[in-house]
Amino acid sequence: MKKVLLLAYLFLMTNNATADRSELDDPVHAGSIYVLHLLGQSNMLGWGNKIDRSIDTTPYAAREYTPALGENVVPDPNFKLGIGSWKGLNTKLSLADNKLTGTVTVAADANINLTLTGLTVGQKYIAQAKIGGTNHKSLKFRLSAPQTQVYMTPNGSAIYLDFEFTPSDVTAMLSVFTNTIPSIGDTLTIEDISVRPVLSDAPNGSTIVASDPLTWPNSKEAPAWGVSPALQAARDLLSDGAAMVILNPLAVGGTGLYRNVWAVGGVWQNHALTQIKKAVVDYPANKAIHVLVWLQGETDVSNKVSQENYQAALLATLNSFRTISGMSNARIVILGLLPEFIARKDATAIVSAQQAVAAQLSNAVYVPTPSGYAQRDLLHFNAAGSRIIGSLIADNIP
Repeated sequence: MKKVLLLAYLFLMTNNATADRSELDDPVHAGSIYVLHLLGQSNMLGWGNKIDRSIDTTPYAAREYTPALGENVVPDPNFKLGIGSWKGLNTKLSLADNKLTGTVTVAADANINLTLTGLTVGQKYIAQAKIGGTNHKSLKFRLSAPQTQVYMTPNGSAIYLDFEFTPSDVTAMLSVFTNTIPSIGDTLTIEDISVRPVLSDAPNGSTIVASDPLTWPNSKEAPAWGVSPALQAARDLLSDGAAMVILNPLAVGGTGLYRNVWAVGGVWQNHALTQIKKAVVDYPANKAIHVLVWLQGETDVSNKVSQENYQAALLATLNSFRTISGMSNARIVILGLLPEFIARKDATAIVSAQQAVAAQLSNAVYVPTPSGYAQRDLLHFNAAGSRIIGSLIADNIP
């Protein structure tokens, strides 16, 4: 029976994926399905780095389970239906840096309208965009037919919004408009527009077409995410001949372990436990290989957690996921912190604890990460570093 690896709830599928890696003929990954559970902090999902569409594209079909917590789906600029035309009501439109801005010319109802083309009648879609503007108490993001909409209060900031719809025609009007009468000179903005089909053939749930940036539990940080190490790992596994990779993005930026949200009983440990259990129901142990990928520790370094306390907490948390039926010997990959951060913050205690846990657990490995790929904050990996980390994940999955 084909192996399935729970790399995450993003399920990535391919038919004869093209490959440029020397391990293409490696029989270890050929024909297997992988599911990866992505745990820890923001570096796991790719923080503050810029996606390069000439590099960060997927040479295979990528799918993602619809989010478990709501309002946490991010736009996928790489997958768009056609935008046949756009126009504004009582606005002057301008397009720059992939942002469409409507400047109000008349103090009356104002909006930005985009005509979508190429829709399939009866197919469910999810529409997403980053919208904003000036001096508006609230805005609406709406589809014309059937009328589907969501409200927002921007307060001067742009916010990601999404809603599902099933079109009754092959074209539809997607709009952002004011909920109150604007003033001349006010603006409406819409960018990162994405319309993705919702696919219903996933076990016990629906999936959406997936791409960087991944989804995550805390959507308030949406604009900051970029290249994901996990999606690079998926690319590598698929180029090695894997049949499918499923990504379950559970990492949350700025979170701690010891006596914190990732400790046993903590809010994000509980959330991950619940989501992993759901994944195992969809892909039982006799059909899937589950992989736990851990990248975390910066907060505990800042909190001056001792090696002993961090080691005990990490061991307990990882073992809690292994108590799930079928997960007792799941592969564990513990990724090291950014070397520049380790040197600056004297993170020796946390590093030693992570190494000790990897040595103590069966089927576990500690993987140091390379230097020279730090962003200016010396805390997060840049895009190139995220890709390298992703390849390291794949290389350490037997």
